[in-house]
Amino acid sequence: LREIERLAGEGEAQAALDLLEPLRARRPDDLSLAHWHATLLTAVGRRDDARRAWQHLRRIDRHGLFRDV
Repeated sequence: LREIERLAGEGEAQAALDLLEPLRARRPDDLSLAHWHATLLTAVGRRDDARRAWQHLRRIDRHGLFRDV
């Protein structure tokens, strides 16, 4: 995740998303990965995918940790 965070911080959202995708495939219900996924999809302008990703995050966030994002 450090590399994903670094790339995102440098404005390389697509490169960060490319690194994230294999991790998400293995752990689709990981809150941190789901948040990064939604954030990066938003950053690269994939609106429909981002909307679904935010909906997925809200669905799996049982404790409301990401309720305000």
